[in-house]
Amino acid sequence: MINGQTDIGNSIKQTVQTLIRRRIMRRKKKKKRGSPRDRESVEKRGAREREMRERARERDERERERERAREER
Repeated sequence: MINGQTDIGNSIKQTVQTLIRRRIMRRKKKKKRGSPRDRESVEKRGAREREMRERARERDERERERERAREER
């Protein structure tokens, strides 16, 4: 009887520990969303993409102006 009770107690302790460990691991995963260096590179990439879009827009505008000038002649 006593032996059975200790087995149940141990199994309960083990399940509680595993649950706690899982929760802690989940919390850690959420916190580690890229180191500062990674974030910096992401920002740089965003800036580069924005710059490329801006250049493309300017190029398109210039082409439109040229076509308008051609049509007016």
